[in-house]
Amino acid sequence: MTFEELYHIDPSAAPELVGPATFQALQDALEDINAVLAGRPPKHAAVDTEQPLPTDGGTTFFRADGYRLTIVRSLNGLMRGKDYVHGYIYGPVLTFEPHVMVGNWPAVSLTSFYPAARLSELTASAA
Repeated sequence: MTFEELYHIDPSAAPELVGPATFQALQDALEDINAVLAGRPPKHAAVDTEQPLPTDGGTTFFRADGYRLTIVRSLNGLMRGKDYVHGYIYGPVLTFEPHVMVGNWPAVSLTSFYPAARLSELTASAA
């Protein structure tokens, strides 16, 4: 994913438009999103030890300068009659700190369903 695809701002104009500190936070968040989408851990954000660990399949929480990153990995299934295809909702959710973004929904979410085998392939190939 590119800067322009995520934020709809030309990256060459962004530093002047939003200022260097916000631009850096947006750039770091983009790199973390791309890492998560490739099945890798974030590059800039560190584990947020203040967040409780949910028991939903592996969701984890991270913090960086300007944003919080949640890597959603929540058990889900697609129904097949009375059975289901075991899988997960997986992907990054960015929640920006007020010094980077303000508004009613200062967050970006890129989650989707992965059958269990496919998510295992993604995360194993990134290791």
